[in-house]
Amino acid sequence: MKKLLYCLILTFLMTLFACENNDDISSPDPNLFLGTWQLVSSTIDNDNIVLDECSENSKLILYWFSEQDPVNNAQLYDYILDENEECVIIENINDASWAPALNIDASGNITPTVGLRFVSKEKDTVLLELDRKDELLTLSGQLSVGGESVSIRREYRKLLQQI
Repeated sequence: MKKLLYCLILTFLMTLFACENNDDISSPDPNLFLGTWQLVSSTIDNDNIVLDECSENSKLILYWFSEQDPVNNAQLYDYILDENEECVIIENINDASWAPALNIDASGNITPTVGLRFVSKEKDTVLLELDRKDELLTLSGQLSVGGESVSIRREYRKLLQQI
């Protein structure tokens, strides 16, 4: 009887410590990403893009997502000055989707990430990565522009909600 009790306690402790290593890896907190974000900087292929008063109106909006309906929960709006010096929208993506995830590479390493997915005007599926550090949200990845792949990095600052 003592051996059985000893084996049960030992098994319980081994299970407890075996699971402890995975507790450090978790999906990013989605609450850190929710909200309306205003563009503050942009780079294409490591070249800084100068933002004017119009392009600073560009926004990324992230809504709450659910496992049951994980699509169409993000919007992107990009603005530029046209040839008449009027601020016009050049990109309006209303059917983007985002969600936290855990990626596992070929070696079995687990990395928490947040992906943003949408279909481009060229009908390509685009997957970019979101990252939140301090007060900035970074959107980065590869895009196809005119058939050429470019690296983008955009930083957004969260807009405060007005009551």
